This record gives sequence, structure tokens and C-alpha cells, in this order.
Amino acid sequence: MDKCIGFIGLGRLGLPVALTIESKGYKVIGYDVNPNVAKWIKDKQIPTVEADIHEYFKDTKLELQSFEEVVKNSDIVFVAVQTPHEEEYDGAHHLPDTRVDFDYSFLINAVDKIAKIDKTKLVAIISTTLPGTIKREVEPIMDVIYTPQFIAMGTVIEDYLNPEFNLIGSNHSDKTEVMTEFYKTINNAPMLVTDPTTAECIKVSYNTFITAKTVLANTWGEIAHKVGADVNDITRAWSMSSKRLLSPRYLRSGVGDGGGCHPRDNIALSALARRLDLSYDLFDALMTAREKHMGFIADVIIKEIDSNPDLNVVLLGKSFKPGTNITSGSPALLLARILETLNIRCEHIDPYSDDIALEPNDIFSEGIYVICTAHRDFSTYQFVSDSVVIDPFGIIQDQPGVKVVRIGRLTPTNY
Repeated sequence: MDKCIGFIGLGRLGLPVALTIESKGYKVIGYDVNPNVAKWIKDKQIPTVEADIHEYFKDTKLELQSFEEVVKNSDIVFVAVQTPHEEEYDGAHHLPDTRVDFDYSFLINAVDKIAKIDKTKLVAIISTTLPGTIKREVEPIMDVIYTPQFIAMGTVIEDYLNPEFNLIGSNHSDKTEVMTEFYKTINNAPMLVTDPTTAECIKVSYNTFITAKTVLANTWGEIAHKVGADVNDITRAWSMSSKRLLSPRYLRSGVGDGGGCHPRDNIALSALARRLDLSYDLFDALMTAREKHMGFIADVIIKEIDSNPDLNVVLLGKSFKPGTNITSGSPALLLARILETLNIRCEHIDPYSDDIALEPNDIFSEGIYVICTAHRDFSTYQFVSDSVVIDPFGIIQDQPGVKVVRIGRLTPTNY
């Protein structure tokens, strides 16, 4: 490879990734403030156990250079500096009463130094940051790409070579193209290109998804222990459930789940949790979060009412899911009841559950409309100019003169 790849930060993440990139034929150079890194490279070992790294150390020609030399001599500069927490926030200590963000001073300092050397350099940040950090702290200094890695310490090399996808958070098409072509030389995984803030969300949401799975499994392990069941068979059943549990189904943001089973099961399990004196009532937390989310949607409605006090509010959809007239456990009805307690008057209609004739491409008069159930018919409806459509599912396309509030989305959803 004729490109030279630079690394600012050769720690537990940066060094294995640098060696892996070098194994693909690239010249790799790097810099780290830790003087021990030179010894690691010389002795061909690092203080943490990392699978396969000794094989990659054998033939390495990785060069340590000054910070300025790395920036000037590299075509792409990867920034893998630490964004640490104080020790009490590492999960190995009792959970503190306070909550704090990561320390971004090392990252900001590194980017600032790069910008002073060459502000046009393609900089790829792989350090973990919370959503909004790149926009708030880094982009005012210089344009960067945020491309975090989905690796586990101990298997960095294997995970880097065989990722599920390559994530590129960028607002610059030319730099995106360079990174895309680079990743094609590293692995065969698909590319997921988005903006930096969304990329930050993807990175940390991925990690919290794993936590959620672990917490759920442990909760059922505790229940099994207390009622005399076998959690191995419970989790084995989950692993066999490839249609609903281990699939993209239900992984779409919108409103809470419903029907005759889900809410009532969780509420009943909350009663069981209290009867068994579980260490934590996860089911209560799930149902509380579900209801609080519908309260959030009510807040969005109130904001639009304040801006458009002359418009009537119309809730579209009563059934608990698209394409049915069943309203048992419906989050749409929960939303209506939340609005009622707030003294917000509204009309609530559903062509599936009401005796009302609505046809595709019907035109609705001026108002504030809330999509409460993602019936596909609703995506064809037309709304008179100056109307507002609040759409938790992202199914409504742009319409002339209509304000479409897509909750949590920058563009419509493509189902």
C-alpha cells in the first residue's frame, strides 16, 4: 500500500489496531505520550493479554515518530487517545450518586495540535465519545471523521478484521470516500455511513444493548433461582427465537409495545418481583419507561399546541399495532389518557377499529395530527398546508406547507 497511516495514541486500542492495519500492507507510524510504548514495541509485548498480537509483533516495522511528524507524514491520522472516567465510574465500584461525562481533554488537545499542524488532514477519531461531543468539542477546531470500533479488549485484532459493519460518521463526502476505500482493504464488512452525532449514538447504544441483554438474562437467572426453574433452558429458548427476539423485529423507534400480552405480563411480573423480593424490579422499570416515553410524546404535542393554539389535535390510530383493530394494551390509548389528564382535548380516530371510512390519499383539514399507530394507509394521507404532523415512526413524507415532526429522525423511514 502506498498510503501511510498515522496513529495518535498507541494504547490498548490503538496499538493492536495499528498492527492490524500494518498487516494489510500499510506503512504505519505512531505517537504516544507514554514512554513505555517504545519498550512494548521493542520487546514485542504489551502488558494486557491480547489474542494473536504476538504474531503481529513478529514482523512489525511500526515506527514511533514525533507528534508533528506523524501528522505531516500520514495520509490518514487515526486518533485513539483516551477519553477516561474517574476510577469510581468504571463499574467495579459502587455506583456513585453523581453522574459525569467522559474526560475529553486528551482528545481535544490532540485534535487542537493536529489542526495547528495541518487543518486539512484526514483525521479519523476512534476514541469513545458521547452523542454531541464531536459537534460541540471537535468540529469547531477542525473537520474530522468519527469512526469508532466495535471491538472487545482481548480480541481487538479479530474484531477489527471481522466487524459486523464499518461505521463512518462524516459530513464530508470526499473524506467519506477515502475512508470507505480504506476499509475495503481491511475487511469485507458493509459500510454504514451517517453523520458524526448519529455515529456516536450507534457506538454507545451498541454497548448499552449488550448491558441490557446481560441484565435481562441475570434477572431471569435470579427468578429461576427463587422459583426453582432452569435459566439455561430459558436463555436457550431465547436463542432459538430468531423470528422476534434475535432479529430486526421490534428494533424500530416509535411508541411502546402493546397487545393482550406484553404490558400485562410485565405488570404481573412486577408483582412477582416484589413477592420474590428480587434484587431489582426490572419489569417495573420497563413499564415506567414505556409510560414516560408516551409522556414525552405528549410534551411534543403540547409544544406544537403552544405554537399553533388555533389548530385542533387529532390522534390517528387506536390499535396496538399496524393492520389490526385490536386495542388491548394500546400505547395509543395510553397517550390519549395522558392527554386527557393534561386537559388537552383531541379527536381520536382509527379506520381499523372505528366505524369510519378513510381511504388512501384522503386529504385532511388543517390541524395537529399525531400518528399513534403506524398503519401503512397513514403514509398516503395528505394534509392541508399549515398543518402539523407529529410522527413517532417516520412514515410521513415531506408535504408542501406541512410541518412534519419526525421524532428522533432526520429523514423519513424506509420500511
